[in-house]
Amino acid sequence: MAKLNYVEWFNAQKHNVTDANLNWPTALLVEQWTAPDFPFVKVNVDGALFSVQGRYGLGLIARSAAGMVLGARILSREGSLQPHIVQAIGIKEALSWSKANGWSDVVVKTDCLRRSANKVAHALARSSLSEADRIFSMNSLPFVIASLILDDLV
Repeated sequence: MAKLNYVEWFNAQKHNVTDANLNWPTALLVEQWTAPDFPFVKVNVDGALFSVQGRYGLGLIARSAAGMVLGARILSREGSLQPHIVQAIGIKEALSWSKANGWSDVVVKTDCLRRSANKVAHALARSSLSEADRIFSMNSLPFVIASLILDDLV
């Protein structure tokens, strides 16, 4: 998580923010996670590439319209794939997982446009390098992931 925070901080420093920019409401757009409309379930998906290790990972988190966590998953696989292929595999996994859980009204979101709205799935995907395939319930989420979820709800 420290490396993830450093990378996000480092990337944020690349933006040239001056006092003049602060007058514009679009100067620093940070999109928050938004709940789906009732009765939909939102599944956020992200992929992570670990080219040195020849692996990729996926993070998935499903939440209800009330923001309640229905489940989370970490998947780790061998292979050196292109980012768009990993994202497509993540979407396929999200749809299969949704079907297996009986969630019929599902919205699947990736971080193609803004990572800030998908930070929980991103953190799960990054942790796939050190974690085997895992499924989490709301009560078994790692503390770091639970705190990111709380940040989304504030």
